[in-house]
Amino acid sequence: MTLNSSETHYLTRVLRYQIGQYFIVVDGVGRLWSAILASPNDAYIKQPLLQGISPAPQINLALALPRKGFDSILRIITELGIDRIQPLIAERCTSNQEERFQRWNTILEEATEQCERLWLPLCGHPCDAQRWIQNQRRRTNTNVDQKDVLKMFATTRRDNLTSIDNLLHQVSSYQVLPRQIYFAVGPEGGWTLKEEQIAEESGWHPVTLGPRILQTQTAAIAGTALIANWRITKNGF
Repeated sequence: MTLNSSETHYLTRVLRYQIGQYFIVVDGVGRLWSAILASPNDAYIKQPLLQGISPAPQINLALALPRKGFDSILRIITELGIDRIQPLIAERCTSNQEERFQRWNTILEEATEQCERLWLPLCGHPCDAQRWIQNQRRRTNTNVDQKDVLKMFATTRRDNLTSIDNLLHQVSSYQVLPRQIYFAVGPEGGWTLKEEQIAEESGWHPVTLGPRILQTQTAAIAGTALIANWRITKNGF
């Protein structure tokens, strides 16, 4: 197996591995391998150590791009167990960063290797929030049963909001768990009324993460952690 420059740097400079030492390789599609460093630029794959089952339900985070901190969010939610990330451009987004799709996927790969998770998260290209929500409505209505997909968006300053914990508890009573869970987090200024209306018309549930107003980064990480922990309690991984 030929190592690229970043992999060589990580193994030989950061971890200080020597020629002949064993290390672990994950392929991002459910398998973990034993390998031995043959040279600074090459390694031998020895044998498969583990074949994992694809996580279910799949956890999807739709996130309005924040002004800063998106790279850190990607690393943390990868460690927590997110399966897919969809960057969104919402009406109140203040981010002026150019699309950094290649960098984001590099971060996901590095975080996957660091925490030795078996499945590499996928990242979509940034797109308009309203259009993406409407596209999810069309897919849900034509392809899957309503209970097969759970869609939630975090919001605040509304009466009688259901907590994300309570909604997940309700889902636990289903005979069959959903195959997909979507969780959407808005920008620092919050979703607009129009965005929330479109979401609810499309079958999204408004949920709260607690009594305090959270930053986008905090809400994304807290929500992902709650959903991932719920999934672990249901199926052990």
